[in-house]
Amino acid sequence: DQNRRLHYRREDMDPAAPAGGRFLTTDDYDLAEAEYDEGYGPDADLRITHRRRVMFMKRGVKGLGPFLLVVDRLLPQDADAHTYQVLWHTNGGTASQEGLVVATCDPGCANLTILPAPLDGLRVATVAGQSPEDGGDQAREWQGWVAVKDHQQGQYEPAPTAVYETEAVGPVRLVTLLYPTRAGEECPAAGVFAGADPSATDIRLSLRDGGVVHLDEGGLRPDDLVMSESARYLR
Repeated sequence: DQNRRLHYRREDMDPAAPAGGRFLTTDDYDLAEAEYDEGYGPDADLRITHRRRVMFMKRGVKGLGPFLLVVDRLLPQDADAHTYQVLWHTNGGTASQEGLVVATCDPGCANLTILPAPLDGLRVATVAGQSPEDGGDQAREWQGWVAVKDHQQGQYEPAPTAVYETEAVGPVRLVTLLYPTRAGEECPAAGVFAGADPSATDIRLSLRDGGVVHLDEGGLRPDDLVMSESARYLR
């Protein structure tokens, strides 16, 4: 787990200093990017940079409705094998799992489908209402809960959480499509394909109707974009 707390001192923080995050908004999409590099593990000595880029395609692409693409780049400073987890918490209700695809399936309301680009060894478990008291051979963490009522201690209910896990040696790129649908609608995307090399920028979405949407996040790099009335870049 992240362990920023080990070395964090509030009095040393300058709230006016740039945080290092980047944000871009245009008429067609929004993009945000930031990274964490302050250590993992009990001693914060596991040095891995996690860089996340979130792209909100708010007008959709080629017949698709609005959706989010999340690109995680994991950059270790060693050559050891590491286990990575990506967690997606839902807001309660029920969820289905088919292969690597997890989708909420609550009647009469909007739902969300989670489609990751497949990687060798990538697996997923849908967890709801898990606690250390569940027992078992290994210690289990609190997972799969959502705060309810007044959000006070003890006011929580089980909520499906998609726990994706993979092992990798060296840098790796993980791409996830988050596709919201209106009540009763089916997600039109069938799969996501993306290169695992962190330098890759290709993303391909396969559709249920047989169509294919090609995207290149390299064309959305904030450093390559020019400030204009339709594109405001904050750094």
